[in-house]
Amino acid sequence: MGKCLILIGGYTFSKPSHGHTWPCSTKRTCKAKLKLDDEGTVVELNNHHIHPPRKFFRTSSGKLVRRGKDLILLDGYTYSNSKCNTWICSTHYPQCRASLKRDRSGRVYGASNTDYEIIKSQRGKDLLLVGGYTFNQRSLNSWQCSTHHMCRAKLNLCRGRITFIYNEHDHPPRKLWQSKSGMYYRFTFLRDSSVHYIRTFVAGSTDYEIITSQRGKDLLVVDGYTFNQRSVNSWKCSTNQWCRAKLTLTDGKIVFIMNVHNHPPKKHLQTKKWCFNAKPSLSYDVVVSQRGKSMILINGHTYSRMNNSSNTWVCSKKNAKCKAKLRVDHEGSILDISEFHCHPPRSYIDTRGRFADDLKFIKLSENKRLLMVNGYTFAKTSPRHWYCSKKAKSCKARVFLNAEENAVVFRDDNHNHPPPEYGLTCEGYYVKITG
Repeated sequence: MGKCLILIGGYTFSKPSHGHTWPCSTKRTCKAKLKLDDEGTVVELNNHHIHPPRKFFRTSSGKLVRRGKDLILLDGYTYSNSKCNTWICSTHYPQCRASLKRDRSGRVYGASNTDYEIIKSQRGKDLLLVGGYTFNQRSLNSWQCSTHHMCRAKLNLCRGRITFIYNEHDHPPRKLWQSKSGMYYRFTFLRDSSVHYIRTFVAGSTDYEIITSQRGKDLLVVDGYTFNQRSVNSWKCSTNQWCRAKLTLTDGKIVFIMNVHNHPPKKHLQTKKWCFNAKPSLSYDVVVSQRGKSMILINGHTYSRMNNSSNTWVCSKKNAKCKAKLRVDHEGSILDISEFHCHPPRSYIDTRGRFADDLKFIKLSENKRLLMVNGYTFAKTSPRHWYCSKKAKSCKARVFLNAEENAVVFRDDNHNHPPPEYGLTCEGYYVKITG
């Protein structure tokens, strides 16, 4: 640093900011000191130190240089201890950022002349390939293992040269292969029952067809399987979200494809507007829901009309993200159908002619009436829904009427109480006697 020191017996004393007392320059807790007069003569000396003396040697220019530091010599370069287990270049710091680390056992890891290769990933990003392991860039000079986010392997790249590398991985290296376009792809591990196997497919001249989905999006059809676009060049199987089949389309050519699916292919029928699964002419039943709406019943699945003027019927469980739907003509024949449901079919009971009930309305006052079915009374909760008048006491019985309110379309007779008894007054109103 260019400061003046007094050297006595291997110990150094630093010049004070004021006064004539020079303290020990090695440790602040050391109480050794000396005192000079105005002529620079030592008049008082306390040379009792709490530390050993330093070692110095004189250079060719006559300067005294301190020595005794440990250095690590690796490939002709020296490294000095910076902090903890980190050693940095001792020659041209801070311009040179070469560094390495040494563990407690004395093993040194980190290199300054490691060979590497820059490759392109499937997404077009630059990767560093070192010893079969790949690293992606995290900052200007820092690169981290691109395989596992929990892997601590990393390296520093400065001016095209690896200045530090920690290449201890917690996983085996990937097996990569280079395609004709120059991109590198890894082998994909899939599970078949309990056996692991590797299957990789390279597209030479794979034929494909572009079709339009029900929502108007473009799909690639390869061997009966459909792929939707996820990024600029990446396409993934559009049937099952857990299917790992995918392909890469560059300049209108398939440069990579992994066509291993966990489901059978679809059969498609091209229509004027949609691409549907091909089905023969189907027969169906028209059923009435509990709310009185008409639905189409096919193989246990029901379809409700999108609106009154539409010919499109969607699955009645569309709130469960079911995309199945069908289209009928003006005569009621099914034109197209997409019958891929994400839920099992429901169980339905034919109630036609089943509810031959004793149904009547009774008045309790001028503005209040109840529905009496087979001796039980029900209160109105919506236009066609009637619940047991003892609902407040946890009775779950209910009755659904048709639009004319003259027939029961659904009934739940699970009462937890006996039927009440009513008496008729001379004014025509009913009064509860018991229950």
